[in-house]
Amino acid sequence: MDSAQELFQPLGRLASAISGRAEDPEGSAPSRESLDEIITEADDALARFRVLPVADPGLRAQQRRLVEGYESVRARMDAAADSLAAGDAPPALARASAGFFDAVDAMAADLREAP
Repeated sequence: MDSAQELFQPLGRLASAISGRAEDPEGSAPSRESLDEIITEADDALARFRVLPVADPGLRAQQRRLVEGYESVRARMDAAADSLAAGDAPPALARASAGFFDAVDAMAADLREAP
């Protein structure tokens, strides 16, 4: 698996956990341990991607944009994970995870607009 692909797996796992909780609020919430694993996976993937050697200036610029966008997403993952771990009801979970989803959308839009 490549490093860029590794970046998106933890985001997908967290989004899936949020969606699952929203669809079944009476179901069990993900464990704090499993959510911490997702966060650690995101941190590790970002660290590996950040130091990838990229010779082409255009690709280096795209790498930098992706790192910046991912940092913004990562900064908002904790609030969503904390709400999930607390077993918050869907309205509270939606509020806590809105920043995460907004940052993912902004990162995707930025990447689509990249030259």
